[in-house]
Amino acid sequence: MDYSIWPWKIVIPSYNRANYIIKATLSLCLYYKIPSHKIYLFITDIDNEKIEYSNILKNYPDNTYLNIIYGPLGLKNMRNFITNYFDENTPLLCMDDDIIALYKLYEDTTIHDTNKSAHWKLKEMTPIEFYNWTFEAYNIMINKNLRLFGIYPVKNGFFMKDLPSITYDKRFCVGTFWGVFNIKSNDMLLTLEEKEDMERTILYILKDGGVLRFNNITLSTKYYKTKGGMQTHQTYEDRKINSIESAHILYNKYPTLCKLYYGKKNGICEIRFK
Repeated sequence: MDYSIWPWKIVIPSYNRANYIIKATLSLCLYYKIPSHKIYLFITDIDNEKIEYSNILKNYPDNTYLNIIYGPLGLKNMRNFITNYFDENTPLLCMDDDIIALYKLYEDTTIHDTNKSAHWKLKEMTPIEFYNWTFEAYNIMINKNLRLFGIYPVKNGFFMKDLPSITYDKRFCVGTFWGVFNIKSNDMLLTLEEKEDMERTILYILKDGGVLRFNNITLSTKYYKTKGGMQTHQTYEDRKINSIESAHILYNKYPTLCKLYYGKKNGICEIRFK
């Protein structure tokens, strides 16, 4: 693996998770042998946040090469700040701060019944697989004139099995892990705190006609459950209410593109593409 020719910059916004990020996403970066100078960590400029992250990051190898940037409070504000921070068309690989692992779907041929969930396994991506896959994503985006890519949002091989491995149409790109060729125009700035990933997906679909999504790649994380981040100043019920409001805003703004979905057990309203 030659990271000197690897095109991506790693972008990780983080808030109130200094102790967790070192065990989660930064540990993942270390496992994939991503050089520290390729990693851009965006935290708030609140004094106690600076101190906590500074103390924790002393334990990260080559920490002096990490890029620490101070930005505003709030996920939407930080995302827009990140967009304005980097140059136009910069390839950015954006990760949440609580990712545990990345997985690739494969078939366990020792289990012959393809209707059994055990036949469809998820295997953690190795460093060389990660390197080659992200390079592949970069090249496909150039060849297909697409500027956003994503992965399957739920860690469930049985759900993933019937999908094409790669698609280029209207597919949700979950905000936990996504790649982008940065666009610095005002019409691409986010307006929502909840559902910001769906809003971003819609904006790039309107720009490019579709997005690149790897339906055979997924991740391990704890949606809405990890302490810190957006859970710092609101309860789970608060987030659920805000999620419903944001879903309705998106539906009313883009009624020909999407529809409301209330089928999830957690009660959170979702947006799906028509």
